[in-house]
Amino acid sequence: MAIGSRFRRCLFLPGLAAGSLAAQQAGPPAPTRFTMWATAAPLAPGRALAALALTAQVNQVVLSTRLATWDDPCDASDCWPNGDVGVLAGYGMRAGGKWHIYAAAGLAQGFDDNSNFLAFPLQAEVSWRPFSFLGIGLMGYASVGTGEDQGSSQPDARSFGGVSLALQLGKVR
Repeated sequence: MAIGSRFRRCLFLPGLAAGSLAAQQAGPPAPTRFTMWATAAPLAPGRALAALALTAQVNQVVLSTRLATWDDPCDASDCWPNGDVGVLAGYGMRAGGKWHIYAAAGLAQGFDDNSNFLAFPLQAEVSWRPFSFLGIGLMGYASVGTGEDQGSSQPDARSFGGVSLALQLGKVR
């Protein structure tokens, strides 16, 4: 029995020491990073597109609320913009660096000249954040609308997309 217990101690003690050393080297878990910012992406070239978004990020999970609009050429009877108001969720680079990229998708209520409808918004941003409160970059956004637009002969009149210069203000890093 004495040989067996010595053998078990020889196996157990080095394993315990190696596990303790690995735990010390790993260190504490990375702190949770929370960032929040507002993005304005005004008027894409060639079409009257604009978007405003309020976005929050915890570690790599991105949540965003967005208002995006586009405007078809109006006639004398109707010049209201078309657009959507939506909630999006997605994945982004871990916050804290000078460069940031994220993409998100979600659900929205679309509106046009004649009605409201279900829409599926998409959004992505690439930004450079030179300061902790300011970022500039490109925002791509699109919306796929459902149903037929009664006031248009175009089958995709409820869908839109564009890329605009974007300005981010808030706690961006």
